[in-house]
Amino acid sequence: MRAIGEADIEALLDAWPRLRRRPNGQDGVCTLVGQFGFELAPHGKPAISDTYSLRIEIPLGNSDALLGVFEEGGRLRKDPDEHINADGSFCLGSPLRLRLLMRESVGLVAFLERCLVPFLYAATWRSQGNVGYPFQELPHYGPGLIEDYGALLGIRGHRPIAIALMLLATKRRVANKRLCACGKGKRLGVCCCHYRLNALRALAPRCFWRSTLLEYLQQNPLPEIPSQPKRTRKLRRSPRVRARKPSGK
Repeated sequence: MRAIGEADIEALLDAWPRLRRRPNGQDGVCTLVGQFGFELAPHGKPAISDTYSLRIEIPLGNSDALLGVFEEGGRLRKDPDEHINADGSFCLGSPLRLRLLMRESVGLVAFLERCLVPFLYAATWRSQGNVGYPFQELPHYGPGLIEDYGALLGIRGHRPIAIALMLLATKRRVANKRLCACGKGKRLGVCCCHYRLNALRALAPRCFWRSTLLEYLQQNPLPEIPSQPKRTRKLRRSPRVRARKPSGK
C-alpha cells in the first residue's frame, strides 16, 4: 500500500460512518474517534457482530509507520494476555507482519479488515466466556517476535533471523555471495532459501529491511559470543652449537 493520504481517510470514514475526525495538534497524524462496528463469521467459528468505541491514530505520508488503535469504552483491560500494550494500544501483530500487510493491502480499509476486525472478534469471543484465542496466538514480546519473524522468513532461530534480515538489507548481488542464514553452509545464491528472501525483497526496499533489522535487534539483542583466548605459537629454540676451539699446532 502506498503512503496513507486524505483519500484513504475519506474511504475509511465512508466504510465506518460512525467515526469522526478529532483535532490532535500533531503534524502528519490523523486521529479518528467513534464507534467501530464489525461483523465476522470465520470458517468453523460462530458469527459475531459487535461495536467498540475506538481511537485510531493514523500516520500520514509514511507507508511504513504503524497506526495505533486504542479502546476508549473501558471494555478491554491493559493486559498482555489481552494483547493490549502498556500504553493502551492494541497489539495487532508483529511490526514486520503489519508492515507487510500494509504493503500488500489495497487501501486502509482492507488493512483494517485484515488485522483490526479479527482482533476485535477475538476480544468479543473471549468476553463471551470462551477460553484461549480463536486464531493463531503468538507468545508475548521477544519470543513472539522471533517465532513470527521466523515464519515469515522461513528460518528458525534468533541469530539466523538477524542474518536473514541483514541479507535483505544488502544488495542482492552482494548478498548472494554470502552464506545463507539457514545454516546449511551454502551461499545464498545457490540455496533454496533465496526464493523466499527474494520474494520478500521485492515487497520493500533495502532501507525498509535495514530499519526492520535495527528494530528487531533493539527488542532482541544478540548475545555476545565469548571471545576465545588466542593461541600463542611457541617458537622452537634452535640448539646451541658450541664453537670448536681451533686446535693449536
